[in-house]
Amino acid sequence: MSDSRFLGLVGAGNARDLGGLPTADGRWIARGRLLRSDLLVSLCAEDERVLLGQLGLRSVIDLRTTDEVSAHPGPWQQAGIDVLRARLPLDPAFVARDAAGMVGLYLSFLEPPAPAMLAALKALIDVERHPVLIHCAAGKDRTGVLCALALELLGVSRVVIGADFALTHARMARVIKRLEAEAGRRRRAGLPDVMYSAHASTIDGFLVGLHERYGGAAAWARSGGITEAELGRFRAACVVDRADGNGW
Repeated sequence: MSDSRFLGLVGAGNARDLGGLPTADGRWIARGRLLRSDLLVSLCAEDERVLLGQLGLRSVIDLRTTDEVSAHPGPWQQAGIDVLRARLPLDPAFVARDAAGMVGLYLSFLEPPAPAMLAALKALIDVERHPVLIHCAAGKDRTGVLCALALELLGVSRVVIGADFALTHARMARVIKRLEAEAGRRRRAGLPDVMYSAHASTIDGFLVGLHERYGGAAAWARSGGITEAELGRFRAACVVDRADGNGW
């Protein structure tokens, strides 16, 4: 998968556009509408030029916990960006020993009533909020789940969703280094490598579980009160017939 979708931000190691991904029916995700990232503690002038000037960023969905937000709220409100603090619950003592443990964590984000993830998805599909940037700390687990839901709603195949998720894996070293330097986050000693990996098979396992438990992303969204009309507007805005020469 091409690196052309990475935004090249100075203040983030894993910021990229979901635009340019192909859908299963031969169309493409529109560029410049759905962005994903790790934590941006501060924006340098060049980052502001890209996000605010070039992309016209309108809103941010922050999936971090209350404690994480309190420690490092980020620069968004100073930049005039609307921010949804979803505050997705996450046990700081959680440890996954294998990929199945990570899949279990991802599925736990969806367990009814799942107010945080539903609020985040509802905000993400609101086209009036676009362009929207989704982030947590590393931009891997919580962000990966929300992006996987969105991409499935837009008709992207599991293979492509997995390939996009796996792009984070090669970026983890720089993400961890930046979190240590800028946010005081230290890698916990003795944690299994699976906690710091992003393999396609992990998000694929999540998507399999999503279908087995809930019937897929659209069924899960509808069970939480999101309407088919809302989903239709999201698809109409985010799926285009041409990739503008910058596809997968």
